[in-house]
Amino acid sequence: MSEIRCNGSASPRNSFSEKTLVSLRRKLDAMRPYVKAEMQSFDDWRFFGSRCSSNDTLVVRIESVTDEATYLKDPDKWVMASYLDCLGADHWYTYEKQWD
Repeated sequence: MSEIRCNGSASPRNSFSEKTLVSLRRKLDAMRPYVKAEMQSFDDWRFFGSRCSSNDTLVVRIESVTDEATYLKDPDKWVMASYLDCLGADHWYTYEKQWD
């Protein structure tokens, strides 16, 4: 399998079934404390902000780049990819974006 990577949101995006969304949201909730606890060992380009705190934002990241069948083949890797994408975006918008 090639590298799993989320990269922002897209429109239109895929829509997962309600059953998959319930499971996905549970995985996101279960992973969140782990991601927060591991922040000290992450590189400088990552920041836990509003995107990482929002299941809706994390779900959009996944639905934007893959379909439900592909997600279900390796859901844990997709969940981590969505967190990594949001960690990078939260850092950029917090520390790097010029808000002129």
